[in-house]
This record gives sequence, C-alpha cells and structure tokens, in this order.
Amino acid sequence: MDLNRLYFKHQLSMMLVSSAEDTPDRTYHQTNANGFARRIARFQRGCGASAAAAWNSGGVTPVAAVRKTEVMPSTRTGNT
Repeated sequence: MDLNRLYFKHQLSMMLVSSAEDTPDRTYHQTNANGFARRIARFQRGCGASAAAAWNSGGVTPVAAVRKTEVMPSTRTGNT
C-alpha cells in the first residue's frame, strides 16, 4: 500500500469538500475522505505506529464540521 498516495487522495478529497457547491457534493467527497482516513489509520495501526491511536482518537471529521472557505480576490495588479 502506498501511504503517500492515500494521504494525497485524502487531501484532494478534503479540498473538494471545502469547495463543494452543495450538500450532496460535500457529503460525497467527505465520505471519500473518511474512507481514505480509515485506510490510513488501519495501515498505521497494522504497522504499530504509536501515534496512530492519538491521530485517530477523534475519528473522522463529520460533514457538518467542514466549512466552505472563501477565496479572497487578489489585490495584486500588474507586474512589479
């Protein structure tokens, strides 16, 4: 199992959660992220990673806890 690949997929899923336009999309992407988080945790526990228990003690982030972030418009104009 490629742990870095799982971390990458989890991060992408979380970015999709935060940029989703509606609840069904957020739920879909959060479900994917939760699955990746469970696979990562299972792998870590299987390897005896001592920190894995602490990382996973809070479980996965529920959809309701994820807030959509706003992107601030750039104030930079021109090339300087």
